[in-house]
Amino acid sequence: MSDTKEDETFFKMLDSVRHGCLTDETIDTLKSCVFKVDACQKINELMLESLETEKMELACVDVVDESGSRAKFDKKQEKKLEKLKDQPSKTAGLETVLSLAVGCRVMLRHNIDVTVGLVKGTIGTVMGIYATIISIKFDPIHVHCDIKRATSRLMLSKNLYIHRKQFPLIFFMRLLHINVRASH
Repeated sequence: MSDTKEDETFFKMLDSVRHGCLTDETIDTLKSCVFKVDACQKINELMLESLETEKMELACVDVVDESGSRAKFDKKQEKKLEKLKDQPSKTAGLETVLSLAVGCRVMLRHNIDVTVGLVKGTIGTVMGIYATIISIKFDPIHVHCDIKRATSRLMLSKNLYIHRKQFPLIFFMRLLHINVRASH
């Protein structure tokens, strides 16, 4: 099938989604396009390993806040925290362990400074990894920026919170689909 025909078919499927008129075929086709999170993580790990620089594992710092509460951090709470390990969407985008290397591409997961364009989704290249900062050259501003760990407050249970400190970044791999068409 030609690329034009495939594009037209895909646009029709998206249009049916927009109108809420999905066929079983459309649902099955769209489901086949979805990558599972663990598959994406494996691809990211392979891409990170392919870099010639040393990979660094940067663990978050979780601090239990029991102030003003009778709730205690016990085994039950520890299990709740462990469940959050692979769910950065529930930890304000802060990873439990962030794997990076000098030269890898990263994406911001928090707004840092909207006045200069350091907003969630901004992409850049890691230039240096240090104890308290990661130096990044972001694409739109073409200067090195030092990113510090961000802190987010996460509720584990009523009146029991965790303060998570982590760099608000995620490894970013861009896949390009290039159409090559013969000219006639």
